Amino acid sequence: MSTTRGEFRAVSGVADLKHPEPPRPDSRFRIASVTKTFVATTLLQLAGEGRVSLDDTVNRWLPGVLKENVDKITVRYLLQHRSGLFNYTEADWPATPEEYERTKYVYEQPEALIKIANDHPSRFEPGSRSQYSNTDFIVLGMILEKVTGRPWGDSVRDRIIRPLHLTGTTDPGADATMPDPHATGYSQFAEHGPLVDTTISASNYADGALLSTTQDVNTFFRALLGGRLLPPAIQRQLLTDLVDFDYEGDKAYRAGYGIFRHPLPCGGYRWEHLGGTLGYQTLAATTQDGKRSVVVSRSSDNWDNWAQINEQVMHIADQALCG
Repeated sequence: MSTTRGEFRAVSGVADLKHPEPPRPDSRFRIASVTKTFVATTLLQLAGEGRVSLDDTVNRWLPGVLKENVDKITVRYLLQHRSGLFNYTEADWPATPEEYERTKYVYEQPEALIKIANDHPSRFEPGSRSQYSNTDFIVLGMILEKVTGRPWGDSVRDRIIRPLHLTGTTDPGADATMPDPHATGYSQFAEHGPLVDTTISASNYADGALLSTTQDVNTFFRALLGGRLLPPAIQRQLLTDLVDFDYEGDKAYRAGYGIFRHPLPCGGYRWEHLGGTLGYQTLAATTQDGKRSVVVSRSSDNWDNWAQINEQVMHIADQALCG
């Protein structure tokens, strides 16, 4: 866990069950869907430069890629999870340790992930509501590459990672291993089942590939909400163009452009993104002015007490942001 300002970093537990030493505060981990906030910010920068419009349709940049609603789904809808596209991870996620072992080195191309979504009907009419879909950011990654003519990770690196000196943040591409230092990631595939080492895992694409550290993610979120990454007009849209979003029954959420807003118990809002993948769970959050931020990373998915752990994580975040 890392919080700022007046930086405070804390660790708990062990980095590896076989070698019980505490994790290092500078450990790398898979930030999973927190990657989406990096990708969204890069696209918003391009929108501010006039190179892409939030109202451009998918068909404008990727003709023939989607099967349905190609002239209705816009960049804005994708950023706010209002596309209606089927979430490909619902059909493409290892459910057993054996499936994990078979697929842990498999790097799937974005076209293959889009095909999974295309093989399922749309969940709702584009723009009518918001429902989380990793497929949205597969499409956005492909649009980003079409606009710039470069791999999505290169644009994120040159526009965000390098300017902010995020030295622990990388796009691993097809490399399924984890650089040192890192905590071992563990997954529990069934309730009351054993914890399985799932550290090695191909991260795939723009919906969740990045590796980072708590300090780097904190730096990025403070810069974004502090107005240092987007032009003023786009920053205003980031903070105001929000739609209703129901997260596991919590209807206090609002969805923005690659970021979510939730009320704080002390007043104001927690601007955040969650990340979850095999072995690694992340919450990154900041106040609206970017002056207080917190990142909580845990290196296990333990289904036996999942709800309790999530409640504790949100409590830690609220305490850190409320001071």
